[in-house]
Amino acid sequence: MSRALCIPFHRYQPHTTDHYRIYFEYFLKSLEVWGNEFDALYLIDSDHGFSDEDLEELDKYCKNISIIKGVGSHWDNLRKASKEIVEDYVLFMDMDVLIWKKGVIYSWFKEAEKYDVYTAFDNSGGLVKEIHKQYPFMKENNFSRMGTYYFIMNRKALSLMSNTRLEPVRFQEKSYIKELWYYYAKAGDWLDSLGFFTLKLLYNNFDLGILFDPRESIYLEDGKRLSDTPLMDAKGYYHLRNGGLITRLLASNNDEHRNDFEHFIDITPNREILRLLAWHQFMGLDEQDVISLLAKLDVAKGEWDKYYNEFKIYHGL
Repeated sequence: MSRALCIPFHRYQPHTTDHYRIYFEYFLKSLEVWGNEFDALYLIDSDHGFSDEDLEELDKYCKNISIIKGVGSHWDNLRKASKEIVEDYVLFMDMDVLIWKKGVIYSWFKEAEKYDVYTAFDNSGGLVKEIHKQYPFMKENNFSRMGTYYFIMNRKALSLMSNTRLEPVRFQEKSYIKELWYYYAKAGDWLDSLGFFTLKLLYNNFDLGILFDPRESIYLEDGKRLSDTPLMDAKGYYHLRNGGLITRLLASNNDEHRNDFEHFIDITPNREILRLLAWHQFMGLDEQDVISLLAKLDVAKGEWDKYYNEFKIYHGL
């Protein structure tokens, strides 16, 4: 069984610094741990701009590398990639999914052999009641769609993906949705990203497996108080969610983009910024960048160090 890994790399706006490269640089470091657990690598270049030096570094870990130039939206890029991938199974993974333990990718591919699609799931989006009515698997697990951040599929599912709408879908009133069996859309009916593709998979009796999606975290509240959600055990992988916030803040921390910087600081809870900052420090963010954001959030370095140490223990880093 041949195994491919496909990751879209984005260059978040504004383009004033090179902080966006932290994800790719962490990915390079992680390949030292698990780079032998797949056979081919497809990188989607969404205004990221891979250099010859980047490709030389990648070549140390994988000899079968393809760079796919982005053509539009994230979903357009995934459809384009699905037409170019030739391996038996492919893992699509967002760039803000971090993996730091050996054997994670290998175990995912091994488990994926039992299914057409092995994926994390989500419960957001519309038409949940109708989906649960028609598909007991989704109701039993309180799912509404497959997750967008990591999923493995075989060639049969990949073929369907290459010809299916992957972006969020808003249906015209009274339009017929055959995947929901005799259902005609009402005003406001919609599906979130990969929701329509999930319906296509269910309607055509594809076999879906559940890839566990850890979401627990530990937080620094009010700059000094720790809180957390229960963690069963660290899995060695984690999807950051909203991962581009820190790089966007750092890239907009200048006179030209000061309004953007202040806007994102104002609308984002401090504990969320600090959660993401801890992950970026783990990835290798420069200490001065960490300190600059701590100062903006009025967090003492001593309290941060205590939090970061607990953060590493909590996630098994």
